[in-house]
Amino acid sequence: MRAQCRAKKNKGAPSLANLPTPTAFGDRISLDHQILNEDDSSRDHDRVACIIQDAFTKGLFGYAADSKNANATKEAIQRF
Repeated sequence: MRAQCRAKKNKGAPSLANLPTPTAFGDRISLDHQILNEDDSSRDHDRVACIIQDAFTKGLFGYAADSKNANATKEAIQRF
């Protein structure tokens, strides 16, 4: 009979509690993408939104894109 492995997988993963507190805009951001359905697309027919949240101001910003690729994400971060 094999023993079960129930070890915690991410022992070294950082948690939010271990991160330094942001002291200015842009010190720490979170980023994710949202795929929109056809009814919610922009007037340019963009169906992807890059959502960025600033941890210091708690500001939430959204940038439309035509696809979810590295170049579109880079442009959204530069606009941010």
